[in-house]
Amino acid sequence: PDEGSAELRSKLVEKIARENGLTAADNDVFITVGANQAFVNLCLALFDPGDGVVLFRPFYFNHYMACQMTNLVPCLCDTTDELRPDMAALRRLLESSSSNVRAVSVVNPGNPTGILLTRAELEELSSLCRERGIWLIVDNTYEHFLWTDSDGDCDGDNGSRRHMCVEGDHVVNIFSFSKAYGMMGWRIGYLCFPMANEALRSGLFKVQDTLVICPPGLSQRVALGCLEAGSAWVADDTRLGSVRRNRAAVKTALTSLLGESNVKGGDGAIYFFCRLPQHIPASQLTDTDGEGGEGGEGGQWASDECVVRWLVREYGVVVIPGSACGSPGHIRVAFANLGEDKCADAAERLGKGLGKLVELQRGAVHEM
Repeated sequence: PDEGSAELRSKLVEKIARENGLTAADNDVFITVGANQAFVNLCLALFDPGDGVVLFRPFYFNHYMACQMTNLVPCLCDTTDELRPDMAALRRLLESSSSNVRAVSVVNPGNPTGILLTRAELEELSSLCRERGIWLIVDNTYEHFLWTDSDGDCDGDNGSRRHMCVEGDHVVNIFSFSKAYGMMGWRIGYLCFPMANEALRSGLFKVQDTLVICPPGLSQRVALGCLEAGSAWVADDTRLGSVRRNRAAVKTALTSLLGESNVKGGDGAIYFFCRLPQHIPASQLTDTDGEGGEGGEGGQWASDECVVRWLVREYGVVVIPGSACGSPGHIRVAFANLGEDKCADAAERLGKGLGKLVELQRGAVHEM
Protein backbone atom coordinates (compact mmCIF):
# COMPACT_ATOMS: atom_id res chain seq x y z
CA PRO A 1 0.00 0.00 0.00
CA ASP A 2 1.06 3.59 -0.60
CA GLU A 3 1.01 4.37 3.12
CA GLY A 4 3.04 1.30 4.07
CA SER A 5 2.12 -2.19 5.20
CA ALA A 6 -0.70 -2.57 7.70
CA GLU A 7 1.48 -4.75 9.94
CA LEU A 8 4.28 -2.20 10.19
CA ARG A 9 1.89 0.70 10.69
CA SER A 10 0.10 -1.16 13.46
CA LYS A 11 3.38 -1.88 15.25
CA LEU A 12 4.43 1.76 14.89
CA VAL A 13 1.18 2.99 16.42
CA GLU A 14 2.01 0.81 19.43
CA LYS A 15 5.56 2.17 19.47
CA ILE A 16 4.62 5.86 19.43
CA ALA A 17 2.20 5.25 22.32
CA ARG A 18 4.66 3.18 24.35
CA GLU A 19 7.89 5.11 23.74
CA ASN A 20 6.80 8.60 22.68
CA GLY A 21 3.69 9.13 24.76
CA LEU A 22 1.50 9.89 21.74
CA THR A 23 -2.16 8.92 21.90
CA ALA A 24 -2.72 5.91 19.63
CA ALA A 25 -6.41 6.70 19.11
CA ASP A 26 -5.65 10.24 17.88
CA ASN A 27 -2.68 9.62 15.61
CA ASP A 28 -2.16 7.80 12.35
CA VAL A 29 1.13 6.62 10.84
CA PHE A 30 2.32 7.00 7.25
CA ILE A 31 5.50 5.17 6.12
CA THR A 32 7.95 7.06 3.89
CA VAL A 33 11.25 6.43 2.14
CA GLY A 34 13.26 7.93 4.99
CA ALA A 35 12.67 10.97 7.20
CA ASN A 36 13.84 13.40 4.51
CA GLN A 37 11.11 12.22 2.16
CA ALA A 38 8.63 12.58 5.00
CA PHE A 39 9.51 16.25 5.25
CA VAL A 40 9.24 16.75 1.48
CA ASN A 41 5.86 14.98 1.51
CA LEU A 42 4.64 17.48 4.10
CA CYS A 43 5.95 20.44 2.10
CA LEU A 44 3.97 19.28 -0.93
CA ALA A 45 0.86 18.11 0.90
CA LEU A 46 0.35 21.00 3.31
CA PHE A 47 1.57 24.15 1.62
CA ASP A 48 1.33 26.27 -1.52
CA PRO A 49 4.18 28.02 -3.37
CA GLY A 50 5.19 31.14 -1.49
CA ASP A 51 4.11 29.88 1.92
CA GLY A 52 6.66 30.33 4.71
CA VAL A 53 8.20 27.67 6.95
CA VAL A 54 10.13 28.81 10.01
CA LEU A 55 13.53 27.18 10.51
CA PHE A 56 15.70 28.03 13.50
CA ARG A 57 19.23 29.04 12.62
CA PRO A 58 21.46 27.00 12.53
CA PHE A 59 19.06 24.89 10.51
CA TYR A 60 19.15 21.39 9.07
CA PHE A 61 20.28 22.03 5.50
CA ASN A 62 18.08 19.33 3.94
CA HIS A 63 14.98 21.00 5.37
CA TYR A 64 16.12 24.32 3.94
CA MET A 65 16.70 22.77 0.53
CA ALA A 66 13.35 20.94 0.65
CA CYS A 67 11.63 24.31 1.15
CA GLN A 68 13.53 25.79 -1.78
CA MET A 69 12.80 22.80 -3.99
CA THR A 70 9.06 23.00 -3.31
CA ASN A 71 8.91 26.79 -3.81
CA LEU A 72 8.35 27.54 -0.14
CA VAL A 73 10.03 30.40 1.71
CA PRO A 74 12.43 29.42 4.53
CA CYS A 75 11.81 32.00 7.26
CA LEU A 76 14.91 31.99 9.44
CA CYS A 77 14.52 32.62 13.15
CA ASP A 78 17.31 33.27 15.63
CA THR A 79 18.27 30.98 18.47
CA THR A 80 19.64 32.02 21.85
CA ASP A 81 23.35 32.13 22.64
CA GLU A 82 22.96 28.50 23.73
CA LEU A 83 21.35 27.62 20.37
CA ARG A 84 17.92 27.03 21.88
CA PRO A 85 14.77 28.35 20.16
CA ASP A 86 14.39 32.08 20.81
CA MET A 87 10.69 32.26 21.60
CA ALA A 88 10.61 36.06 21.66
CA ALA A 89 12.19 36.18 18.20
CA LEU A 90 9.69 33.59 16.98
CA ARG A 91 6.76 35.66 18.28
CA ARG A 92 8.07 38.73 16.47
CA LEU A 93 8.47 36.78 13.26
CA LEU A 94 4.98 35.29 13.47
CA GLU A 95 3.48 38.71 14.19
CA SER A 96 5.23 40.32 11.24
CA SER A 97 2.70 41.45 8.65
CA SER A 98 5.12 40.54 5.88
CA SER A 99 5.37 36.88 6.88
CA ASN A 100 3.13 34.24 5.33
CA VAL A 101 4.19 31.54 7.76
CA ARG A 102 2.29 28.28 7.62
CA ALA A 103 4.53 26.13 9.81
CA VAL A 104 7.37 26.02 12.32
CA SER A 105 9.85 23.16 11.93
CA VAL A 106 12.35 21.89 14.50
CA VAL A 107 14.67 18.89 14.78
CA ASN A 108 14.80 17.32 18.25
CA PRO A 109 17.50 16.52 19.21
CA GLY A 110 18.97 19.02 16.79
CA ASN A 111 20.85 18.66 13.58
CA PRO A 112 23.33 20.41 13.35
CA THR A 113 23.36 21.48 17.00
CA GLY A 114 22.81 18.34 19.08
CA ILE A 115 20.50 20.42 21.31
CA LEU A 116 17.78 18.44 23.11
CA LEU A 117 14.55 20.41 23.54
CA THR A 118 12.68 20.28 26.84
CA ARG A 119 9.01 19.51 27.25
CA ALA A 120 8.42 23.16 28.18
CA GLU A 121 10.05 24.36 24.96
CA LEU A 122 8.05 21.95 22.84
CA GLU A 123 4.82 22.88 24.56
CA GLU A 124 5.52 26.59 24.06
CA LEU A 125 6.23 26.02 20.39
CA SER A 126 3.02 24.00 20.11
CA SER A 127 1.02 26.71 21.88
CA LEU A 128 2.42 29.46 19.64
CA CYS A 129 1.57 27.47 16.53
CA ARG A 130 -1.93 26.69 17.78
CA GLU A 131 -2.53 30.39 18.51
CA ARG A 132 -1.51 31.31 14.96
CA GLY A 133 -3.37 28.45 13.30
CA ILE A 134 -0.20 27.00 11.77
CA TRP A 135 1.54 23.62 11.80
CA LEU A 136 4.33 22.46 14.08
CA ILE A 137 6.61 19.89 12.43
CA VAL A 138 9.02 18.02 14.72
CA ASP A 139 11.73 15.77 13.27
CA ASN A 140 12.62 13.17 15.91
CA THR A 141 15.23 11.26 13.90
CA TYR A 142 17.71 11.23 16.81
CA GLU A 143 15.22 10.31 19.53
CA HIS A 144 17.42 7.50 20.90
CA PHE A 145 20.63 9.55 21.13
CA LEU A 146 20.69 11.25 24.55
CA TRP A 147 23.80 12.02 26.58
CA THR A 148 24.95 13.52 29.88
CA ASP A 149 28.31 15.03 30.72
CA SER A 150 28.68 13.26 34.06
CA ASP A 151 29.47 9.91 32.49
CA GLY A 152 28.24 10.31 28.92
CA ASP A 153 25.44 7.86 29.62
CA CYS A 154 21.80 8.05 28.58
CA ASP A 155 19.59 9.08 31.51
CA GLY A 156 16.00 8.20 30.69
CA ASP A 157 14.83 8.97 34.24
CA ASN A 158 16.13 12.54 34.19
CA GLY A 159 13.60 14.91 32.62
CA SER A 160 16.40 17.05 31.21
CA ARG A 161 17.74 14.07 29.28
CA ARG A 162 14.54 12.43 28.15
CA HIS A 163 13.31 12.81 24.62
CA MET A 164 9.85 14.33 24.62
CA CYS A 165 7.09 14.60 22.01
CA VAL A 166 4.02 16.82 21.75
CA GLU A 167 0.82 16.16 19.87
CA GLY A 168 -2.25 18.02 18.67
CA ASP A 169 -4.43 18.63 15.65
CA HIS A 170 -1.72 21.01 14.35
CA VAL A 171 1.34 18.80 15.07
CA VAL A 172 3.13 16.33 12.81
CA ASN A 173 6.00 14.21 14.16
CA ILE A 174 8.65 12.68 11.90
CA PHE A 175 10.61 9.57 12.88
CA SER A 176 13.29 7.43 11.26
CA PHE A 177 14.89 3.98 11.44
CA SER A 178 18.10 5.24 9.84
CA LYS A 179 20.25 6.31 12.77
CA ALA A 180 19.27 4.15 15.76
CA TYR A 181 19.03 0.92 13.75
CA GLY A 182 21.75 1.65 11.20
CA MET A 183 19.24 1.54 8.32
CA MET A 184 20.46 4.60 6.40
CA GLY A 185 20.55 2.80 3.05
CA TRP A 186 17.28 0.96 3.63
CA ARG A 187 15.34 4.25 3.69
CA ILE A 188 12.44 3.87 6.11
CA GLY A 189 10.93 6.80 7.97
CA TYR A 190 7.41 7.59 9.09
CA LEU A 191 5.02 10.42 9.84
CA CYS A 192 2.75 10.56 12.86
CA PHE A 193 -0.14 12.93 12.10
CA PRO A 194 -3.64 13.74 13.42
CA MET A 195 -5.92 10.88 12.48
CA ALA A 196 -8.93 13.17 12.04
CA ASN A 197 -7.23 15.25 9.34
CA GLU A 198 -8.55 13.64 6.15
CA ALA A 199 -7.23 16.47 3.97
CA LEU A 200 -3.65 15.81 5.10
CA ARG A 201 -4.06 12.06 4.66
CA SER A 202 -5.37 12.57 1.13
CA GLY A 203 -2.52 14.94 0.30
CA LEU A 204 0.07 12.50 1.59
CA PHE A 205 -1.39 9.73 -0.55
CA LYS A 206 -1.21 11.90 -3.67
CA VAL A 207 2.39 12.92 -3.06
CA GLN A 208 3.55 9.43 -2.11
CA ASP A 209 1.91 7.81 -5.13
CA THR A 210 3.49 10.37 -7.44
CA LEU A 211 7.00 10.25 -6.02
CA VAL A 212 7.70 6.66 -4.93
CA ILE A 213 4.36 4.77 -5.03
CA CYS A 214 5.21 3.08 -1.73
CA PRO A 215 8.14 2.31 0.57
CA PRO A 216 10.22 -0.74 -0.44
CA GLY A 217 8.62 -3.95 0.86
CA LEU A 218 11.92 -5.53 1.90
CA SER A 219 12.90 -2.44 3.89
CA GLN A 220 9.57 -2.55 5.69
CA ARG A 221 10.23 -6.17 6.70
CA VAL A 222 13.61 -5.15 8.10
CA ALA A 223 11.93 -2.31 10.02
CA LEU A 224 9.55 -4.85 11.57
CA GLY A 225 12.55 -6.81 12.77
CA CYS A 226 13.96 -3.64 14.32
CA LEU A 227 10.74 -3.06 16.24
CA GLU A 228 10.85 -6.62 17.53
CA ALA A 229 14.36 -5.98 18.85
CA GLY A 230 13.12 -2.70 20.32
CA SER A 231 14.81 0.29 21.94
CA ALA A 232 16.66 -1.97 24.38
CA TRP A 233 18.70 -3.26 21.45
CA VAL A 234 19.61 0.32 20.53
CA ALA A 235 20.59 1.23 24.09
CA ASP A 236 22.87 -1.80 24.51
CA ASP A 237 26.36 -0.65 25.45
CA THR A 238 27.96 -2.55 22.56
CA ARG A 239 26.22 -0.07 20.24
CA LEU A 240 25.64 3.27 21.99
CA GLY A 241 28.66 2.70 24.21
CA SER A 242 31.10 3.24 21.35
CA VAL A 243 29.26 6.41 20.31
CA ARG A 244 29.44 7.62 23.91
CA ARG A 245 33.19 7.15 24.00
CA ASN A 246 33.56 8.81 20.61
CA ARG A 247 31.62 11.77 21.96
CA ALA A 248 33.95 12.09 24.93
CA ALA A 249 37.08 12.00 22.74
CA VAL A 250 35.73 14.57 20.29
CA LYS A 251 34.47 16.90 23.02
CA THR A 252 37.85 16.84 24.74
CA ALA A 253 39.58 17.77 21.49
CA LEU A 254 37.14 20.59 20.81
CA THR A 255 36.91 22.17 24.25
CA SER A 256 40.64 21.99 24.95
CA LEU A 257 41.37 24.13 21.89
CA LEU A 258 38.25 26.25 21.41
CA GLY A 259 37.09 26.59 25.01
CA GLU A 260 33.83 25.28 26.41
CA SER A 261 31.92 28.49 25.61
CA ASN A 262 32.56 27.94 21.89
CA VAL A 263 31.42 24.29 21.85
CA LYS A 264 27.64 23.90 21.96
CA GLY A 265 25.21 21.01 21.89
CA GLY A 266 26.09 17.36 22.11
CA ASP A 267 23.44 16.59 24.74
CA GLY A 268 21.45 14.80 22.05
CA ALA A 269 21.91 13.49 18.50
CA ILE A 270 25.50 12.97 17.28
CA TYR A 271 26.82 16.49 16.81
CA PHE A 272 28.66 19.40 18.37
CA PHE A 273 28.31 22.87 16.87
CA CYS A 274 31.41 24.97 17.35
CA ARG A 275 32.46 28.57 16.84
CA LEU A 276 35.73 28.76 14.93
CA PRO A 277 38.58 31.10 15.84
CA GLN A 278 37.89 34.40 14.09
CA HIS A 279 40.14 36.60 11.93
CA ILE A 280 42.27 33.88 10.39
CA PRO A 281 44.03 35.38 7.37
CA ALA A 282 42.73 33.62 4.26
CA SER A 283 46.22 33.72 2.78
CA GLN A 284 47.46 31.45 5.57
CA LEU A 285 45.14 28.64 4.48
CA THR A 286 46.06 28.70 0.80
CA ASP A 287 47.98 25.73 -0.59
CA THR A 288 50.92 25.93 -2.99
CA ASP A 289 48.55 25.96 -5.99
CA GLY A 290 46.58 28.87 -4.58
CA GLU A 291 43.60 26.70 -3.71
CA GLY A 292 41.49 26.90 -0.60
CA GLY A 293 42.15 30.46 0.45
CA GLU A 294 38.78 31.98 -0.33
CA GLY A 295 37.89 34.37 2.44
CA GLY A 296 34.90 36.15 3.83
CA GLU A 297 34.60 39.80 4.82
CA GLY A 298 35.99 41.06 1.55
CA GLY A 299 38.48 38.22 1.18
CA GLN A 300 40.82 39.16 4.04
CA TRP A 301 39.66 36.57 6.56
CA ALA A 302 39.16 32.86 6.01
CA SER A 303 35.54 31.72 5.75
CA ASP A 304 34.27 28.59 7.46
CA GLU A 305 34.15 26.89 4.05
CA CYS A 306 37.79 27.80 3.53
CA VAL A 307 38.66 26.32 6.94
CA VAL A 308 36.75 23.11 6.17
CA ARG A 309 38.63 22.61 2.89
CA TRP A 310 41.91 23.30 4.70
CA LEU A 311 41.11 20.74 7.41
CA VAL A 312 40.43 18.12 4.73
CA ARG A 313 43.57 18.93 2.81
CA GLU A 314 46.01 19.32 5.68
CA TYR A 315 44.63 17.06 8.42
CA GLY A 316 42.38 14.54 6.65
CA VAL A 317 39.24 15.31 8.67
CA VAL A 318 35.81 16.30 7.36
CA VAL A 319 33.34 18.59 9.12
CA ILE A 320 30.37 20.61 7.85
CA PRO A 321 30.72 24.40 7.48
CA GLY A 322 28.25 26.38 9.57
CA SER A 323 27.39 28.51 6.54
CA ALA A 324 25.60 25.45 5.10
CA CYS A 325 23.30 25.74 8.12
CA GLY A 326 22.89 29.52 8.05
CA SER A 327 25.59 30.17 10.67
CA PRO A 328 28.91 31.26 9.10
CA GLY A 329 31.98 31.05 11.27
CA HIS A 330 31.02 27.70 12.77
CA ILE A 331 31.44 23.98 12.06
CA ARG A 332 29.32 20.91 12.72
CA VAL A 333 31.34 18.01 14.09
CA ALA A 334 29.85 14.49 14.05
CA PHE A 335 31.06 11.79 16.45
CA ALA A 336 29.08 8.70 15.45
CA ASN A 337 30.40 7.93 11.99
CA LEU A 338 33.60 6.07 12.89
CA GLY A 339 34.78 3.18 14.99
CA GLU A 340 36.45 4.12 18.27
CA ASP A 341 40.06 3.83 17.09
CA LYS A 342 39.45 5.83 13.91
CA CYS A 343 37.41 8.41 15.80
CA ALA A 344 40.18 8.86 18.37
CA ASP A 345 42.66 9.39 15.52
CA ALA A 346 40.30 11.83 13.79
CA ALA A 347 39.77 13.74 17.04
CA GLU A 348 43.52 14.05 17.49
CA ARG A 349 43.98 15.32 13.94
CA LEU A 350 41.08 17.74 14.29
CA GLY A 351 42.63 19.00 17.52
CA LYS A 352 45.92 19.66 15.74
CA GLY A 353 44.10 21.57 13.02
CA LEU A 354 42.16 23.66 15.51
CA GLY A 355 45.35 24.30 17.45
CA LYS A 356 46.94 25.68 14.30
CA LEU A 357 43.93 27.95 13.75
CA VAL A 358 44.22 29.29 17.31
CA GLU A 359 47.91 29.94 16.68
CA LEU A 360 47.14 31.80 13.43
CA GLN A 361 44.44 33.82 15.18
CA ARG A 362 46.85 34.94 17.89
CA GLY A 363 49.38 35.99 15.28
CA ALA A 364 46.78 37.94 13.32
CA VAL A 365 45.47 39.71 16.45
CA HIS A 366 49.02 40.64 17.42
CA GLU A 367 49.56 42.26 13.99
CA MET A 368 46.23 44.15 13.98
